[in-house]
Amino acid sequence: MFAAEDTGITVYRDPNCGCCSAWVQLLQKPGFVSKVLETRDIDAVKQRLGIPNDLSACHTAQIVGYVIEGHVPQALPC
Repeated sequence: MFAAEDTGITVYRDPNCGCCSAWVQLLQKPGFVSKVLETRDIDAVKQRLGIPNDLSACHTAQIVGYVIEGHVPQALPC
């Protein structure tokens, strides 16, 4: 696992989605450095990153070579 203070996260989101902003704020609390890229063509981002349509959510993030789709908590049990 990686520590928040060592890791930047890029979040792709539709500018009209409010829950995405709330998720980014939750990530920033433990120290994740967040770069937010707003796009009205979020489907193109998901396609480029290989997200299957049936797993698509409202925002997509990239962190240390991983793709995160939707509201994944910042801390996961090991």
